[in-house]
Amino acid sequence: MDVEEQFDIYISRISEDIHLNEDTAHWIALMLIAFRMDLFDRTISMADKSQRALGKVADIPVQVAKAIAIIREEAIQKVSSQKTIRSSFDWDGQDSSRDEFVAREYESVTSSFEPPERDLLIVPLSDEEIPAPDAYMRDNALILLYGVARAGSPLDAQALEEHLRDYLVQRLELYDNE
Repeated sequence: MDVEEQFDIYISRISEDIHLNEDTAHWIALMLIAFRMDLFDRTISMADKSQRALGKVADIPVQVAKAIAIIREEAIQKVSSQKTIRSSFDWDGQDSSRDEFVAREYESVTSSFEPPERDLLIVPLSDEEIPAPDAYMRDNALILLYGVARAGSPLDAQALEEHLRDYLVQRLELYDNE
């Protein structure tokens, strides 16, 4: 089975196993697209909204919340290096948070998938098999959230496909070669 087929089978399985309401899935989709576009300030804000919305949904695996936390944490680490224009504009087109935003401190919460939780991941490796733990956690978080958001928010499916699918398949290929 090639990597693309493995990806599609996994996304299909996740779509059937985890059901989010459309609003929660939409916030997750916006977070993923912002992350992919290097809008780390927006990623953090969408992650916070996703986490609040997820708190109102019953029977969601802990891996989904952890995946959001993993992406949020990576965005916090990268926000100071964001080279694109800040994405917090008011109605007049002014970036009302620019000065405060750069200096703003974010609550950092380190999260990772514990070995028993990795059964829901596309690449369930043991600690000894993980070549680069941060990249492994991020890649699996992105792929898990892509599947959940794509299934839960049909209106975002095309944007997710266009902005993330090829990138995620490329990331998955790294683990296929090991």
